[in-house]
Order: sequence, then structure tokens, then C-alpha cells
Amino acid sequence: MKIGYARAPILNVEADFEAQLGELNKAGCEKVFTDRGSFASLRPQLAAALDFIGTDDSLVVTRLDRLARSTEHLVQIADGLEARGATMQILDLGVDTGTSAGRHLLTMAAAIARFEREIALEHRQEGVTKAKAEGRYKGRKPTARAKSKDVLRLKDKGAGATEISRTLDIGRASVYRIINDRKAGRLDDRVRHAALHPMQKEIDAWAARATFASQKDSGYKGYVNKSFELAAVQEFVMQYLAKTGGFPKKAHAVPKLEKYGSRKVFTARFPD
Repeated sequence: MKIGYARAPILNVEADFEAQLGELNKAGCEKVFTDRGSFASLRPQLAAALDFIGTDDSLVVTRLDRLARSTEHLVQIADGLEARGATMQILDLGVDTGTSAGRHLLTMAAAIARFEREIALEHRQEGVTKAKAEGRYKGRKPTARAKSKDVLRLKDKGAGATEISRTLDIGRASVYRIINDRKAGRLDDRVRHAALHPMQKEIDAWAARATFASQKDSGYKGYVNKSFELAAVQEFVMQYLAKTGGFPKKAHAVPKLEKYGSRKVFTARFPD
């Protein structure tokens, strides 16, 4: 199934919007998601389209600038689609990631994105060093766990995960993790552990490299399952490191977060 996505800028909205819809219709799109306006970061219907797409589907856009905010954003979208067994088509470039040529283009884009990140990190480190030397460095902004009280306050007022993530500028997965931790009675321990652990970045990075069954799930339910199980993997890596002094390798049975999922444990495979 072909799923189209169109985004209209503020200027000449109708002309541009209708042109995109016409091209998507000619391309055979059975369903089209649209965002109107120049969104700096929030593109709610793009998120909805990515949630909707399943295995063997294809996301179709007329132009690259109507889809991604940056090269890194493009690579993230492409990786997410590949993980679901879906592809992406960019009509004006004639790119289809279901072909070898399209995949090659995305490989080049990924290399460019890595280069951009490295340059950005280098510039940031230079700025931090200079700020420290001048006594102006205030440290990093609060992490998602540092905003736990605000997450739970908004949740108790009836706000959904998407609304909370936008309001507090944190990821939806972090919102679910905080809510789940409170339900399981682990919130205080997790926040304290995360705040004090000297290898938190390494723990999160190792957990992100794990593979598990729910990563193949699609749609909103699949996103929720992946969020729950990723949180469980992060918890497992923390505990494994504390017990053994090293990171888990190969396959392990990971306990599910309490009260979520029909299985008590699931298998996660870590890098050897």
C-alpha cells in the first residue's frame, strides 16, 4: 500500500498543497497525510503516517524538503521504515529505497549525517571548553528523568503521552518509561540510580543496540510495545552492569516491566 505525505508551507499554501496532492494521487497513493504550515519541529501528521505504515507499505512524498528537516532526520525516517519492512519514495528525485540505487543514496545520506553530527559535537565541545574557561558553563539541560514530576503532574491532569512530550520537549518513549516506573513502584530508585550512575550514556547506548521481537511491530500499538520493552532492556543493562561489571552479550531473558505485556520475560540479543 502506498501512503502519501504532503506538507504545505505558509506562503502559497493552496497552490503548493494541491500540486502535491495531485502528484501523490497520480503515484497511486491510497491514503494521504497532510501537514499545513512551516513546522520547525512538530509535524503531527508525519508522525501519524509513520505510525500507520506497516510491512510492505511505501511512504511517498513529492519532494525531499516536504518530508525531512535535515539529513539526519531523513536517515531516521528511512531507518524506521526499514525496521518495519517498509520503503520510501521521493518522486521528484526518482528515489525508491526498495531498489539498490535508492538504498545506496540513503547510505550516502547516513554518512553525511554522521559527518554533520561529528562537526556539531566538535563545535559544541569547543564552546563548552571556552565557556568553562570563562566561568559561564552551566552544564547540560535537565534530562527526561529530571522532568519526572512534571510528566506525572501532566499525566494526572489527563494529558496524553504525545501532548506531554511536546509540552516538556522530551521523547514519548521517555514519557511512557516514567509513567511505567511509577506504576511499577520503581520511579524513585530509577531516577536516583540514573542521576548517580557514571556510565548512564554507555548504558543507554548499549541498550539501544539490542534487538528484540517487538521492534518488528507496526502501528501505534507496536510503538508502545517497543517503548515498554526498550525501557525494560535499559533496566536490565543497568542491573547486569552492577552485578558483573560488564555489559551483557548475546541473548538474554529480560524481565518485562511490571503490569505490561502478556509475557513475563522476552528475549533480547546484544552485540557479541
